[in-house]
Amino acid sequence: VQAIQEFIKESEDIIVNTGDDVLLQCQVRNKAGECRWEKDGTPVGMYEDKYEWAGVHESGDCSIRVKDASAEYDTGVWQCQVTASDFTQKDTLISLGGFLSIRTHPESVKLFVNN
Repeated sequence: VQAIQEFIKESEDIIVNTGDDVLLQCQVRNKAGECRWEKDGTPVGMYEDKYEWAGVHESGDCSIRVKDASAEYDTGVWQCQVTASDFTQKDTLISLGGFLSIRTHPESVKLFVNN
């Protein structure tokens, strides 16, 4: 008898600086399906030097590393998903989602002095 897969750790809201690497955690007990990620409802592929698996997803660690964080590409709600363990099962997992915020450098700084 196979146990139903379930989240142990889901992604959380995170704030990082532009250019930082960030770990989006997702750990699954009894993982039998496939790990996937979405940002703002759109599937995210793994791309070397941008989005990479951070754990051994075969063993239940579906965490990913976002490299060189960018407000333009990476800010948003990230969700970890795991497909059903079998087409007859209804144990698909979709995390609540964590919001990734990227701090950006100011474009200009103005200093006002009252005399």
